Amino acid sequence: MPRPAPRPQPDPATDGRIVTQALFRAADLMGLTQAEVAEIIGVSTSTASRLRNGQARLEAGSKPFQLAALLLRAWRSLDTIVSSSDAVAREWLRSPNEGLAEARPVDLLARPEGLARVCDYLDSRRGRL
Repeated sequence: MPRPAPRPQPDPATDGRIVTQALFRAADLMGLTQAEVAEIIGVSTSTASRLRNGQARLEAGSKPFQLAALLLRAWRSLDTIVSSSDAVAREWLRSPNEGLAEARPVDLLARPEGLARVCDYLDSRRGRL
């Protein structure tokens, strides 16, 4: 008897459901509000609510999906730097940072270029010994 074909596994990098769930998990760990997440990924607060509640998902390739992926990249770097201490990560996000011209990283996240800047900064720090 022939074996059934294996089900294709979702690609976490392109699966909107996975990225949406990861986005809100990371946001919770970073202490970001739903309104802050909405602003970061460029959606309304009601859309962010639907995303959080599983009533919607980010569409692969869309601008909100790409911004969510960048925020996840920032979280992964920050989490590594602070040795998975959520409290330290939250404090870092809301404190002025000399390497970011005394800006608070959380304030920079609201604009795509600021989000990219925070990602680049964290990536550069993560590779140091």
